[in-house]
Amino acid sequence: MLILGLLLAGAAQAQEPLQLELSRRVPVTSAESMAMGSAGMAFANGAKGVFFNPAAPAVRKEHQGKFGLTGVLSLSSALVLTGLEDQRLAESWVENRLDVGLAGRYKRVGVGLVITTLQDSSADGQLLFTEGHLTSGVQLRTGALGVGLRTVSASIQRPGQPDLNYAGVGWQVGYLVTALDEGVNVGFSYRSRVLAPAMTASYDAPDVAVAPWEFGFGLSRVFIAPWPKPVPMRLAVDMVFEGPVDDAGAIENLYVPSNEWVEQGRNLTISPRMGLEVEVIEHRLRVRSGTWREASRLEQLTGNWHGTAGLEMRVIPISVGPWERDLALEFAVDRAAGFTNVNWLTLGFWESGQVEGSVREAEE
Repeated sequence: MLILGLLLAGAAQAQEPLQLELSRRVPVTSAESMAMGSAGMAFANGAKGVFFNPAAPAVRKEHQGKFGLTGVLSLSSALVLTGLEDQRLAESWVENRLDVGLAGRYKRVGVGLVITTLQDSSADGQLLFTEGHLTSGVQLRTGALGVGLRTVSASIQRPGQPDLNYAGVGWQVGYLVTALDEGVNVGFSYRSRVLAPAMTASYDAPDVAVAPWEFGFGLSRVFIAPWPKPVPMRLAVDMVFEGPVDDAGAIENLYVPSNEWVEQGRNLTISPRMGLEVEVIEHRLRVRSGTWREASRLEQLTGNWHGTAGLEMRVIPISVGPWERDLALEFAVDRAAGFTNVNWLTLGFWESGQVEGSVREAEE
């Protein structure tokens, strides 16, 4: 994403690194999380929540039965401009992203799978980055506990040269606390470091790529605004820490025009995220807005603040036997300096927005 001070005209020449860093490209799975400032550690559940917290598939809301099934399909595109501050290079590239997820639950046990595919295209080549999350969780008295696997792979295509391929597997664990005050949830998640060896040898590329470890926690609060007409609202705040990677370079070095190797990931980074949701038309329409700080993995940059917005519309009911859900359409936009990301469409299911059911449902 905005790893994109990479190509600074005034950057000092750097020695080729020993490994590449596979930092998470875009920290969202759906228009919901994008519009909420990339937050979702404590409120996203079912298929949408697998990306944020491996405990999400096991969450059972008060109004749900023994069996639950959720899915998500999300399409987004981003335009990225390189540069730092007032400097801009002619080079830019486009990122296209597809997220597909499915989660099922029976009684207290849930299983989820989400696959994210992102394609970067530039004048000198393209990157196909894939991240997968396979998780399983169980509902406990105070919340849900989940564990799972995290896979990362990167395929780099350059004109006239053999493709470069990296792949690796790590583990993850998460907990979602729901036994707090009415409408309050707290989530925690940890993802291990992933070593991805090169599947094909190359004289000008490192032999291994690394996805850094990640730790995050979040707080979500659902409440009824004290307006003349009660309006359900949700506030979410996340904090995500991404670990350091020594002697690593940005993967963009291999497919974005530049004569310099740029180091990346030497320091621990922190990314705060916050979003607000308002259900403006009861059980029909929600609007969302948020902000988050993209912590730079480059020493040359100090990070970039993003502004986000979006909406979710409940459309038609779907029923298969005893299983009934309401289909929902979502849209979102994420804007920052040198970066515009648009979620053209997220297809999913209308949720109450809170793990144990909405405040209004609890009051009824």
